[in-house]
Amino acid sequence: MTDFNTLVDMYISVWNEPDDAARRAKVEKVFADQAKHVTPAGKSVGHDEIYARITDTYAQGIDAGAQQLRSVRNVTNHRGAVRVNWDTTNAEGERVMAGYDCMTLSADGRVNVDHQFADAA
Repeated sequence: MTDFNTLVDMYISVWNEPDDAARRAKVEKVFADQAKHVTPAGKSVGHDEIYARITDTYAQGIDAGAQQLRSVRNVTNHRGAVRVNWDTTNAEGERVMAGYDCMTLSADGRVNVDHQFADAA
């Protein structure tokens, strides 16, 4: 993937994907084989751990209809690094959390390292 907006759209769609098999396929398409997803709470490495992290997050809020993740649509890039702001909204459309991710990309354009920063809205 070389189009940063397409990459970010796919990244966001992974977190909102209701179908487990489709979510897994998207993880493999978006993240490099040994990608790292890093948050203040911990680190997930590789497709299996990243899939488990995203599935857990989905089950905690999105699946219950409590939240939806969306891009703020302000992707910036600099020499293979991408930054995107995002927020989550509740069922009423009110923002409940906001944050951003800073990602470095692998040679094939997939996410290699993803540092996620989140704050309450």
